[in-house]
Parts: sequence; structure tokens; C-alpha cells
Amino acid sequence: MAAEEEVDAGEEAETAPETAGAGAALEQGKDLERVTDRVETEKSVSNTHGSRVQEALAELLAGERERAQSAQARERELAAMKCAPGDVDLIALELELEKKAAERLLREHGGDVSAALQAALGPLVL
Repeated sequence: MAAEEEVDAGEEAETAPETAGAGAALEQGKDLERVTDRVETEKSVSNTHGSRVQEALAELLAGERERAQSAQARERELAAMKCAPGDVDLIALELELEKKAAERLLREHGGDVSAALQAALGPLVL
């Protein structure tokens, strides 16, 4: 009987590490599942933020295109406006501007010399 008890004790010793190993493997499996769940959550959050960033960028680009189109339309309007050469000379002389700058100022104010001068001088003129 002593030999049988030794055999039983040996079997128990062999199964105990297997049970402990199975518990450790189960715990490792749970840990791995937590890590993969976290990575998947981070990826989905990252994708959500990425799509928000792309939407915001698309809005900014659309706004920039609109501003560029408006600026082009304004430049076409100003280029179509005709100004008298004498008015350009007067503004260039009085404001000490180059003729090109004086012409632009005059065009921006519809060819009105008085309005262009008042805009350039600001609140100085009453």
C-alpha cells in the first residue's frame, strides 16, 4: 500500500502543475483578450477621430476655394473698371503712391476720387 500511496502522490503532483498551468494559461488568455480589446477600441477611436479630421479638413478646403473664387471674381470686377488717367495721377501725387497702387485704390472705390482719398486718409479728414 505504501507504493500505491507514493504513486497516487506522484500523480497528484503531476496534475497539480497541469492545473496551475491551466489556470495561468487561462489568466494569460484573459490578459491577451483585454489587450486586443483595448487595441481594437483605440483603432476605432482613432478611425473616428480620423474621419472627423478629414471632414474638418474638407470644410476648410471648401471655404478656401470659395474665398479664392470670390477674390478672383473681385479682381475681374476691378480689372473691368476704367479710371481716368488724370484721376490716377491726382491720387498718386496727393498720396505719394505709385501709379499702380493709386489706380487700384481708385478702382476699389468705383472711380470716385473723393471716396478714394477719404478712404486712404481715414478719420483725418472731417
